[in-house]
Amino acid sequence: MQVSRADIAAAEAAVALAEERLRNTVIRAPFAGILTERLIDLGQRVRPGEPLFTLIDISRVKIRSHVPSSAVGLLREGQQALLSVDTYPGQEFPGRLAHIGKAGDVQNRTFPIEVLFENPQAATPLLPGMFARIRIVVEHFPRAIFLPVELLQQAEGEGYFVYTADQTRNRAVKRHVVLGPSLEEGYIIRQGLQAGDLLIVEGYDLVSDGTPISIQNLQAAASRE
Repeated sequence: MQVSRADIAAAEAAVALAEERLRNTVIRAPFAGILTERLIDLGQRVRPGEPLFTLIDISRVKIRSHVPSSAVGLLREGQQALLSVDTYPGQEFPGRLAHIGKAGDVQNRTFPIEVLFENPQAATPLLPGMFARIRIVVEHFPRAIFLPVELLQQAEGEGYFVYTADQTRNRAVKRHVVLGPSLEEGYIIRQGLQAGDLLIVEGYDLVSDGTPISIQNLQAAASRE
């Protein structure tokens, strides 16, 4: 029996087609992840392009949010971010600012941002749909002096000031200060105070520069980590 080259080629093509169809009976995802939704049943006939499953990759979490235009100038891609969710109270997840939108929303004057977080996927995994809060670290102070907002006084044309005790601890001294970033209850002080300065924290609104004072309790300005 003679077999022509054409017959051999046709047989090889048929085998290749059969092998391809066999491979197509196995569904493989393009990435590792978690199956969240199945859209077909066992034995169901499907058509090419028909969605079968919903698969998500939670090894990293991307959060999209917005910041006001007044704060966008403080942001730089790569800055450290801290994420907290109500599901895990008292715990923060480190991440980084990955993208800052170049076009703001003209309605509410905000800019879009994207923040990436590595997902621990252990006892406290981050899951889509969780309500999250993000803090972005715009500046780091290894050691700084922090003052509660109630100790700061302001006079028109003079800026902010506080009162400290002089070297003899007998008179009040007016000290002008330069404010840094605001925190929840006060401000970082950039200039005007040093660690060890004695602040007047009671009756400060009743004294002026040079007023005689009597120190009852010492509370020195201390730098804060």
